[in-house]
Amino acid sequence: MSRQHLGRVALLAAAALVLAVLLPATAAAATGTYLRLAHLSPDTPNVDVTVTGFTGRTYQLTGVGYGAVSTYQTVDPGTYTVQMRASADPSAAPLLTGTVRAEQGRAYTAAVLGPQAGASITLLTDDLTRPGPGNARVRVLQGAQTAGSVTATWHGEPMTGPVAFATATPYVTAPAGRGTIDLAPTNGAPFTLPVDLAAGGVYTVIVVQRGGGLAGQVQTDALGGGAAPTGGIETGFGGTADGPPAPGRAARALPVQRPAAPAAAPPVVLPAPAPVRLVIPAIGVDAPITTIATDATGALVPPTSTALVGWFAAGPPPGGTGPALLAGHVDSRAGAGVFFHLRDLRAGDRVDVVRADGSVAAFTVTKRVEAAKAAFPTDLVYAPTPGPELRLVTCGGAFDHTARSYLDNVIVAALPTDGVGWTLR
Repeated sequence: MSRQHLGRVALLAAAALVLAVLLPATAAAATGTYLRLAHLSPDTPNVDVTVTGFTGRTYQLTGVGYGAVSTYQTVDPGTYTVQMRASADPSAAPLLTGTVRAEQGRAYTAAVLGPQAGASITLLTDDLTRPGPGNARVRVLQGAQTAGSVTATWHGEPMTGPVAFATATPYVTAPAGRGTIDLAPTNGAPFTLPVDLAAGGVYTVIVVQRGGGLAGQVQTDALGGGAAPTGGIETGFGGTADGPPAPGRAARALPVQRPAAPAAAPPVVLPAPAPVRLVIPAIGVDAPITTIATDATGALVPPTSTALVGWFAAGPPPGGTGPALLAGHVDSRAGAGVFFHLRDLRAGDRVDVVRADGSVAAFTVTKRVEAAKAAFPTDLVYAPTPGPELRLVTCGGAFDHTARSYLDNVIVAALPTDGVGWTLR
């Protein structure tokens, strides 16, 4: 792993600040917009945090102490005011106030950084770009004032140059697996941090002060959707291509996009209940789920029956962190398949996945994408996400009678119906 240059996170000294993050749309892979909080000001007391959108929607988290990092909260895209008050006196004036702007499909960490006298709310963009096969991506966030600068190495290879207090590095690529990250501060004794980096995962290593010494903690920013199969997904045989469409809802309220195809990602399998049944009331789907995998060429093999839905079991299960993939046939020569009306789903439609333990992972449709199989949107389907997301895939577009294959794939993205809420860890 090559030495990476440091990227300093600018600290703003004013108590009120505006942070606008405007990145190209092509970098966004997650369907949702995610925000989490990090308290990394060593001498600032515990705080209660209120995040208020300009539309009036409010999110709150209480008792956030130094070193705490919340889970991600799904939020609507837009501009938010963040206020932090001392937990001991919630009626007092805010200790810090900031304004942050969150864009669709991105993840952010709003961090309190610096000593209390000059602390500020800094918005970090959590770059969830997929690592290459067998790799993870890691950055270092230095929240220990007593440490001075800190250098991190993984398997004996430098991950960063010296990381100053209240700054963060860019993400760097590191080999996935178990091991230790060695952290060497300019002030204090070196120490090691045991880690288990999943292939396809994205992580932040945070240096904090603990009991007069130093400690490290690993935060999982996102997990991926398994080793991305090559090319599009063959889930249609054209049995209805020349005939009238089967009855169903004809409205197509979701915008159609045609993204370009990025590179593949390595596998991630999470310990969560396996899906056993898919229910989509809006289009009349109530079907059993089987597992599917890739063949020797890396192509995803769809279910053997047009009445079955296939779960790509090399990725996360529905409800586990990361993008879960369910694929089903649009048709066959015998007629319509289980996903014939997938193209008719609208934003707001409910999708329920019944799992092996009897629980239900409930999702709400957010968008539909129709993409050429020759330019399959691998990032949209398989890129790491900070929370549970769902992808439903079938065939669509024009039918090539010679190849007996549809030219496009229809992809529906969905987020958990109840959202992803804040907790402290």
